[in-house]
Amino acid sequence: MKESDLFNTGVIECEKGSAVFINDNYSFNFLNALSKKPDMYDRDKAFCLSLPADGFLKGVTHNGHDIAIYCGSPEEFATKEIPSTFCIHTNTYLIQCGNRSPCDWSHFEGIQFCGGTLNDLFSNIPFIKLSASGDSVTPLSSVISTPFGEITVTIGTISQERRSRGEYTLSNRTVYIKLLFAESITIADIFPHLDNVSKFISFLTNHKNIGFDEIYLLKWNKKYHTAFNDVQIFQESYHELVQKSPWSNICFDDLNDFLFPLLQLVYSRSPHNPFCFMDFFPASSRDVGRMSTDLIHSIVTCLECELSRTKAISSPSDDKNTAYIAESEKLFSLVTELKKAVQTYEKENGSFSKKTHDMLMGTLKHLSLADADKINLLYDKYKHFLSVLFSDYNFTLEQSDIEALIIHRNRTTHGVQQILDNRLAMTAFYLIGLIYCMILHSVGIDDPQLKKICEKHFLSK
Repeated sequence: MKESDLFNTGVIECEKGSAVFINDNYSFNFLNALSKKPDMYDRDKAFCLSLPADGFLKGVTHNGHDIAIYCGSPEEFATKEIPSTFCIHTNTYLIQCGNRSPCDWSHFEGIQFCGGTLNDLFSNIPFIKLSASGDSVTPLSSVISTPFGEITVTIGTISQERRSRGEYTLSNRTVYIKLLFAESITIADIFPHLDNVSKFISFLTNHKNIGFDEIYLLKWNKKYHTAFNDVQIFQESYHELVQKSPWSNICFDDLNDFLFPLLQLVYSRSPHNPFCFMDFFPASSRDVGRMSTDLIHSIVTCLECELSRTKAISSPSDDKNTAYIAESEKLFSLVTELKKAVQTYEKENGSFSKKTHDMLMGTLKHLSLADADKINLLYDKYKHFLSVLFSDYNFTLEQSDIEALIIHRNRTTHGVQQILDNRLAMTAFYLIGLIYCMILHSVGIDDPQLKKICEKHFLSK
């Protein structure tokens, strides 16, 4: 995110006075007036910085705006002495929007993300057609349940007026995501929300290098019954952000109300949440389609999580998972019989030691279908959509390709060097598409809409 234009210098209160700081590209240089000249340095006059429990050093800029600089864990930071200069590089700092009164860092009722990559996530925004609320599209809004309580999520557009000498422009193409919390948060609580919204946007664009023009912490105004921008968040981001048109992204209006169960999944703390293992997004347009053994590990792990989650949430009427669930239940039935056989054997021939008995039961408990079989059972149900998603590629994925990929993953996991060829790379690329299709289907996207989304070839650009 672009650096703040509000300031470049300010003051932090220390244990023995005040230290001046200068900010340069997220590097804060703290200055003490003491000299290090031999025989003149008086350690008793050195300033010390101690980090509060929330991890933010707080001060005031020279033009009167309160500032909070994120410095990490108080335990790791300890107390820093400033004999003359001291530098902290941060990836996040916060600036108060106004400067008429001190900032209350103890509570905020929302976060709003504006512009940047978001501006490419509506397929059709009229250039100038504002509603009474200022939106040029009908805002999408719903409440999601998260480990942090209920959050009201609204996605829409903001109209902006600009006046300069002899020129007036009206733009309505700035897209925003607003999160309003049922329970207030402090500045120490912002990071899960920043991370989860970034994961959400990375999924929609299939890129890591996403970013926002502005991010604000909101306070609720009871008198006007609205939330207003109270603090701006500056977060270091990629130097080169993804540049994809809406026709190459999964857009908000492609998903509509299904956006919200998708975002709720991102927030989930389930051990099988696939978003915890999505490390395969390209970091630039040059990385699209590149593959490595490490990425294959990440893709297969993510797919295994999605398979486990799919199995847990599937209903009998879900035609995509019928074969997988039926095969899993058949294996479960066999495992039940094997457990009974162990118990019968021990009853007739004497018990094994506790450790051996526990080992036998543990082995049976964790028996599952072979990974390649699981993937093939699901791939068969989605191969039509994947043929649309990858129609630009002259490649047909076979069952043997999936089996070869799992063998490659297993061998490299155990330290065996394996050559990564083009067929393995393309198979891994197709499995990313399978992960997308499974997740989108699970949040409610029907077959015709899933086919339309795949026609955008969103993984190939």
